[in-house]
Amino acid sequence: MNSRRTAVLGHRGIYRSSSGNYEIAYRASDTDRLIHHVCDGVCGIGIAAAERANAEIRALHKRGVLRDCVTSVASAADAWRLDEEARVAAGIIKQDTLRRYRQGLDQLLPLLDPPKHGGRPGRNRLLRDVFPHTVAGLIDRLDAQGVTPPSRDLAISSLRNLLERAVVSGELGYNAVDEFRRAAREA
Repeated sequence: MNSRRTAVLGHRGIYRSSSGNYEIAYRASDTDRLIHHVCDGVCGIGIAAAERANAEIRALHKRGVLRDCVTSVASAADAWRLDEEARVAAGIIKQDTLRRYRQGLDQLLPLLDPPKHGGRPGRNRLLRDVFPHTVAGLIDRLDAQGVTPPSRDLAISSLRNLLERAVVSGELGYNAVDEFRRAAREA
């Protein structure tokens, strides 16, 4: 009987799944549950991308910010939209601002998790699976699609707002967009 995943020799914490994808094994800081993060091509392909992802996940784990969040990106986006509509109704933000943020988020969801069998984008990717290297991969994909820098930045800001809501509610321990921006400034 074949096992679901096998360790990649010489690469601690990296596994090869039966589907051929690389996976990073780590434990959630809050529950100590073993989680396998699939390197699915959003952040790059190959062992080098898996190594970068592994180093990033290890650094986040040392800080104790990896939470066992099982909320999907699509569910979080729905909740974020409801919160933002309440802010529009209260006069905190303008309707046009919300429309632009929604457009940015709608542009990102299919890139984060392509719809399966005509389903809804973002349904299968969990919030805990959005790492700084995922943000870098999204930026690369948006650039490859010819999205203008202002539109790309708006889309990434929409994702940042969605993740920040999850951080404030305690579902996530960090914001992947903020971590990506911090690393880019330090580089």
